[in-house]
Amino acid sequence: MNYLQTDKAFNQMINMYGCHFMSMINMAATVCLRNIMPDKIQFVYEDAITGDYMDRECTLAKPHMIANLVFKQFDLNITCRQIGALRGGIVTFWGRPVTPERISATILEGRTERGQHFRGGDQYCQLTYDPNPRAKVLEITRVLLYTVNSAQGPSGSQSPGLS
Repeated sequence: MNYLQTDKAFNQMINMYGCHFMSMINMAATVCLRNIMPDKIQFVYEDAITGDYMDRECTLAKPHMIANLVFKQFDLNITCRQIGALRGGIVTFWGRPVTPERISATILEGRTERGQHFRGGDQYCQLTYDPNPRAKVLEITRVLLYTVNSAQGPSGSQSPGLS
């Protein structure tokens, strides 16, 4: 995906606060090997607000649901779930230590001079997407861990981009 949160095709709220939202969009597009266009991203934005997955200022209450809305846009039978967070070398889920399932993708949460900034990462926690490269990240404060699963079809084949 070649779009930044600051792209003029997006509304002002995405431009100003959409780093987590855009990172989840990128995660979903990368996993399903699809390119999502700005008009579809705007539909996901509106659906996320309607579904109470985020507010108008792009504060995500259920980040994984943003990816699920993207999968729905492409009519794919794929689901995303948050399976934990990595902070200080310990993986936790809702504060309890856990052994995570297979990690499909990550979101790198960082601290900037102005607040938080979220960026996309791969299953190894390596940076793969920055929705606003001008935001100078001073440190990574937490890594959110996600797994993506597809439902098996009658032939046993899986959706593209998944193993």
